[in-house]
Amino acid sequence: MKRSKQEVAVTINKIRKLTEEDHLSDYKIIHQLKMPESTYYWYKKRIQKQDAKIWDKVAKDSVKYHATKLLQSFEDCYFFCQKLMDDPKVDARTKLEASKTQALARRHMLNVVQHGPMVGYELPTPVLPVIQEVKEIETDN
Repeated sequence: MKRSKQEVAVTINKIRKLTEEDHLSDYKIIHQLKMPESTYYWYKKRIQKQDAKIWDKVAKDSVKYHATKLLQSFEDCYFFCQKLMDDPKVDARTKLEASKTQALARRHMLNVVQHGPMVGYELPTPVLPVIQEVKEIETDN
């Protein structure tokens, strides 16, 4: 006998409640709902598919959010380096490092846009002393 969509939804909600709120085992749910084991596992498979769809959406939204944040971080780095290179008080070595870092940040921005967030985006370690120098310059002003 074919089940209506409404009947399926009601039974799925019952099973969810018994599983998630009452913490009953599969065996107890089967006996409480008085349904054949095969029918119960048919519903359970449906629940797992629903959960997988929800998880896929959450994961995609999370990836988009983190890609946006990563892109913003690289943009901040890019403009920070530009500020360093334009500052007449900054020495040539620091400007050169800022220029390299700026180019790398721009390349990372392009990669994020083309391929999404990936593992392995790193800025060179000389950026840290450069950031410290800029903070010192900004506090002097």
